[in-house]
Amino acid sequence: ALNDKFSVGEGNYVMSFGNVADFSKGLEERIGAPDPDLVRGLSQEHCAKDDAHTQWQTGNYGIQTFTMLEFLLVVKETIDEVKALPECPSEWKKACKQFEAVYKKYALEAGHTYVDFTIILKKEGASGFSLGAQTKSDERGLEIVSIEQGVVDSWNKGNPEKRTEQVCQGNKIVAVDGFRGTGTLLLEKFESASKSVKVTVRKAGGAMAFEEFEAKLEKVGKELGANTSSDDEGLTIAKVHAGGILDAWNQGSPQNRAGVKVADGHMIVSVDGQEGKGHELLKMLE
Repeated sequence: ALNDKFSVGEGNYVMSFGNVADFSKGLEERIGAPDPDLVRGLSQEHCAKDDAHTQWQTGNYGIQTFTMLEFLLVVKETIDEVKALPECPSEWKKACKQFEAVYKKYALEAGHTYVDFTIILKKEGASGFSLGAQTKSDERGLEIVSIEQGVVDSWNKGNPEKRTEQVCQGNKIVAVDGFRGTGTLLLEKFESASKSVKVTVRKAGGAMAFEEFEAKLEKVGKELGANTSSDDEGLTIAKVHAGGILDAWNQGSPQNRAGVKVADGHMIVSVDGQEGKGHELLKMLE
């Protein structure tokens, strides 16, 4: 019947209600006023409360998770989608930077550190697409259990120079041609493709761990000494060469007391405390 869900029985609850005075006081009397800073309010609610790490199980896929992790999943997906837009309102960009700061603050604590990369897989022969991998589907994507003969293996073997974009066991496909959904839906999308398909793959760790350090570099007439690539986030180090100022830092600069090294794949995100796009940072370094 229509009202069966309100009956007392297995899986249901006995509810109690307040009085008119409670109603008049409103929610603010019980839980406080809402935070006018939306990003801060959401972050505190999901990441700073006592139950932020309390484990619970999703009803659809039976995944063990907790509130902080679920919040960071949504935050990271939102950041990625906003950055992928060719144009977006300035308010979105501002909120995106705020959420990035939140992600940096809590990602390591939640164990939610990953890197996404996108590759183009091409059809082989006249038959349909064969991923060539054993996979496991869940609500967030398609996990690679093992790799066999197919387009994934062909990508890996055909692109040995792209070390950071090799698809490996444990990686997860999270988007196919920009479409995101459950692993089952992604596999259907993949298999229905005609000639080529753009696949976004997620791997654990890497730059999204946001472990930042400062390096005090001494130019002394030397060049940076690295192949770099520029984007809106900063200046990515593709390859560190001998004889440059980065190599001098790595080889044991007196300023490098912690012994940290600048490595291939690292990103320069600020110079003398000033953030900017990659080409802007490179100009500052020059």
